[in-house]
Amino acid sequence: MLQNGERDEPLTAPPPVYQPLNPLLKEIRVLVVKPEPPPSSTPPEIHQVECSFRYISLQPPNSDPSIPAYEAVSYVWSLVPGTAEILLDGRPFTVPAAAEQVLRNMRFPYSSGGDDHEQAKHIDRERILWIDAICINQTDIPERNHQVGLMGDVYSHCSAVLIWLGEADSSTGAAIDSLNAIHDQLLAETSNATNLREVLYGSTNIFQYSSTPLPISDPTSKINFTALIKLFARPWFTRRWVVQESALPRTGTIYCGRANQIDMLKFFRAAVWIQHKQHTLPFDLDREQGMLNASYMSAHVDHQQGWFSESGGQRRYLADLFRYFCTFEVTEGRDRVYALLGLSGFQRELNGLLRVDYARSLGEVLRDATRCAIQESGDLWLFRYVEHGTVEFGQRLGERIPSWVPSLFRKADGKLEPSYMRSAFRANLGLESGGLGGMDIDEDPDVLVVKGLVVDTVVDVGPVYREKDLGNVEGLAKVLCYVLVRRVLGGSRTGNLEPDTALVKLLPVELGLVLVAGSTFDPRPVQTTGSSNGQEDTFEGFVQGVMNGGGNLQGLEDQDSEFRVKKVLEANASFSRYTWAIKYAALNRRLFVTAGGFVGLGPQAMREGDALCILSDSRLPMILRRSAGEEWNVLGPCYAHGVMRGDVVKASPGKAKEVVQFCLR
Repeated sequence: MLQNGERDEPLTAPPPVYQPLNPLLKEIRVLVVKPEPPPSSTPPEIHQVECSFRYISLQPPNSDPSIPAYEAVSYVWSLVPGTAEILLDGRPFTVPAAAEQVLRNMRFPYSSGGDDHEQAKHIDRERILWIDAICINQTDIPERNHQVGLMGDVYSHCSAVLIWLGEADSSTGAAIDSLNAIHDQLLAETSNATNLREVLYGSTNIFQYSSTPLPISDPTSKINFTALIKLFARPWFTRRWVVQESALPRTGTIYCGRANQIDMLKFFRAAVWIQHKQHTLPFDLDREQGMLNASYMSAHVDHQQGWFSESGGQRRYLADLFRYFCTFEVTEGRDRVYALLGLSGFQRELNGLLRVDYARSLGEVLRDATRCAIQESGDLWLFRYVEHGTVEFGQRLGERIPSWVPSLFRKADGKLEPSYMRSAFRANLGLESGGLGGMDIDEDPDVLVVKGLVVDTVVDVGPVYREKDLGNVEGLAKVLCYVLVRRVLGGSRTGNLEPDTALVKLLPVELGLVLVAGSTFDPRPVQTTGSSNGQEDTFEGFVQGVMNGGGNLQGLEDQDSEFRVKKVLEANASFSRYTWAIKYAALNRRLFVTAGGFVGLGPQAMREGDALCILSDSRLPMILRRSAGEEWNVLGPCYAHGVMRGDVVKASPGKAKEVVQFCLR
């Protein structure tokens, strides 16, 4: 029976190491870890870790609703290779070496008492820890399924989380000192963090960047960026499981070696403060993924001032979680979903779709996670992240997956995949919702039924733009010369380099907008009516400069035009923002033309015969391909000039398109 939330019956015979858990009581095992033994002739590091299991309930009976106190551990299994041995319930027991390292460092140190109050209070004191590698029977799949499903509860109910980054090195102390110094500046500039959220997000709820630098010029400054970069490069900051392990507890401590520790909230606030000062840093923060990851996590860890704090009122949608943490890694593919479920407010047991089950295939888990995310948000916002590259649908994950599952679930290949298309458009403006929030599962779970309209058929596609085309000024000059000056798509029908009629009909600035997918990253509106005499530092001025440098359609030879455009780009530093915008949008995408003369920028997998479509619940137009019968495959989002703001939907009655049903497979 349970007494004070724990089992109290004596055991008359040596039990198995793992006794069954009661799922109805949300029962878990915790480790009772003995303190470090007193010194002897054996060095302390040789003393085996001694511990025993205790069974507690996270849903105790109403007569005694308290949950016994325990601390949960967050670490990386692969931090230390191999295995090690501990004494568990009096018997040798093999565990991952990383787990043994954590227990060895987290057990209370030996103290004889003396005058040291901090040490004296730990004399003979056991430490109650939950650590997944040991507390879950990893060989029992049904138990593993259930316990992983309880991870959110485990970390929500713990008294604190202990985050273990690994053993210290020569720079660890300097890194901790640096974080403390950064946090001191944060306190000074945010009234002791009372208005931190306002400083970070402003009245617009958009992340703000400061022009005030960190105090690195101060001779007394303790900020050591080399040490910080080394600390944030540790594996813990790349793992997806650690997000909920640090976000759900109310308090915690981060350890890097036993002697180097820092309060968890202070650590993550310092991390987001570094991003707040990004434009003043002496290094490129975008290259330090671990540091960026810690900043992203701060929005969830900071329960008082973070983006998802109680006062912020922001809900964690599944779709957002999949996007925010797509750069975080997992070893087991299904954990791309399971590692984030504890953070979601979505009723994940709905239809059993998101119940943790490692017997299910990866494809089934990703498919159902996508369906649940769409159902929760009530729109097709996730379709913005559909990208298949140059391979068969789903094959990069080792199995066939529905075409509508986004690429967020795999590690992106920056050399072969495009950046995500910006979604500040409303191509579906005027279309009624397809009712995705209440959609039922069809007989075939691989099919997603949506509504929308077919705008036009693709009749020509250009080449896929790669790094060699857009990653240097020579390549950019060639692309700009062909598209803006000579109006050449470069596809199959225009292999003779004759101007394409559809491109000729557009103004140069309109073609420029196609190349940047409508996003110049300049808050000033772009004028597309008539010829532009815009200032040099505007997008219109950029396009006009290219046109002036490149000559005209009947003028210079190709190489002469490209050389002159190259010189224009090199001579105008203000143009760099727009060439960057072209690379951001067009890299690993291709231009296309439809039968009706729409010109756009679409996914690299598209080809002639594909359809330009608008779906009722997608802000971005989509490129679809008819497969068998009435079924369609999703190739990905696109930009199509003249389609992005409800233009097609608002067409005159005689030109209006019929809303149809798409069965997406």
